[in-house]
Amino acid sequence: MKLSKRASGVRATAGPLWSATQRALALLLLCGALPLLAVLWIVVRATSRGPFLYWQLRPGLYGRPFRVCKIRTMTVGADRNRANGLGVTRENPDVTSAGRWLRASKLDELPQLWNVVRGEMDFVGPRPIADSLVELLSREIPGFEARFRAKPGLTSVGQISIVENRVGHEVVDDWRRRHEAELHHLAHRSAAYDLVVIFLTVAYLVRRFCNEFGARLLRRTSEGEGSTGAAFEAVGLQLAIDGRSRDAEQAGGLARGAVADP
Repeated sequence: MKLSKRASGVRATAGPLWSATQRALALLLLCGALPLLAVLWIVVRATSRGPFLYWQLRPGLYGRPFRVCKIRTMTVGADRNRANGLGVTRENPDVTSAGRWLRASKLDELPQLWNVVRGEMDFVGPRPIADSLVELLSREIPGFEARFRAKPGLTSVGQISIVENRVGHEVVDDWRRRHEAELHHLAHRSAAYDLVVIFLTVAYLVRRFCNEFGARLLRRTSEGEGSTGAAFEAVGLQLAIDGRSRDAEQAGGLARGAVADP
């Protein structure tokens, strides 16, 4: 894919100073995240076979391919399934057990800070997507190629506007909404706009974490209540059986007494 470097209504960068600042901040954040990455390395390697990091070629600025880095959340070889390139949900059988909560928390995107350090990505910009999805959306959404006239981003306005990825026949409609949001950012991008999107992304991630944690807590509580209720029912049933047994024994004793003493 080769695109012109000039396009009306699209600003490829928010300025060289902001670009340099992002690369420096990404390096600091990546260094600070090393202990967390070490823990995640142990979790991923302990729960599934395969490498910790996953690298894939994806189109970047002006359509030039670059190697995007993520924490592996799927089984080895799952990327050969072309359908996975069009969208993956947490219920997908190729997603690993650790991969489900990594994808929900977006921690699998953390290594992409290295792509920002290398200047291949920005903090805010169109999300890098697989070639198979690019081909589909370029056919279905007019002007979709405009997204490649800016660097891909760790987050975007479209990313925080969608709670869950759509798959199947809903993919195109899902990406139409994302694309409209991306175009607005690309036409008005600035350091201030990026900072607002970053703030909204943090709020979005906190909300997702709370929802995920709260849902699990409720499930465990309900399971605990169900187990407790079942235990009480079993105890009550046993007491009822014991009571009936005693009543039967007493009745049997009275009957025997009545037979022995006519």
